[in-house]
Amino acid sequence: PTPPPFTDERVEFEVRRLDYKVDTESNISEWVESTDSIKIRVVETAAAAGKTKEMFMIEMDGKHYAGKSFFTLNSESVTEPSHEENLRYLKAEVAVQHMTSQTVARFNTAATDSCVAIAPVKVAIPFILMVTEGPEAERAWLCDPLLSKTQTIKYSGMDTAGHHQEIYGSTCDAIAHFSLADSSEYMVLVDIQGTTRYQCLSR
Repeated sequence: PTPPPFTDERVEFEVRRLDYKVDTESNISEWVESTDSIKIRVVETAAAAGKTKEMFMIEMDGKHYAGKSFFTLNSESVTEPSHEENLRYLKAEVAVQHMTSQTVARFNTAATDSCVAIAPVKVAIPFILMVTEGPEAERAWLCDPLLSKTQTIKYSGMDTAGHHQEIYGSTCDAIAHFSLADSSEYMVLVDIQGTTRYQCLSR
């Protein structure tokens, strides 16, 4: 469903769109920047926040997006990152989301081939919007479709991951295990916030 019009005060920016493109055959990736400026409107009051990022509602071309940016690079720090640091970390998150999308696609194929029942899984492909001029030049947000009328449930987290019994949670657990095997133990898709309270043991 289409979210209702924004009712809070909005600020207009001119931005460029940055898309992360990956050639899976050659294993080459690059950032592609739009040549034309785009006008967006941003609700300047954060709609939500986690330990390191805030989410702002953004309107672009009549569609609404969730725009995320870092307010700190460390949950224990009070220092706000520069626009350059924020952009660097956002680009890293976009790259991880693309990698996750490819892993999930292989997971879905493997589950179908093995006749294993799983919940439907789809990974949104994000993009970055970066302000081009004015005092906020180089300010950036990582953008996903805004799902303001969709109920969200968090299945990750150190205390719950791996212990789910329902189809959605157990599918998330299975993806984490699959990613480890699929990458030849190079990576695993997990939520690592809070791991300082746990002791990591080598095999």
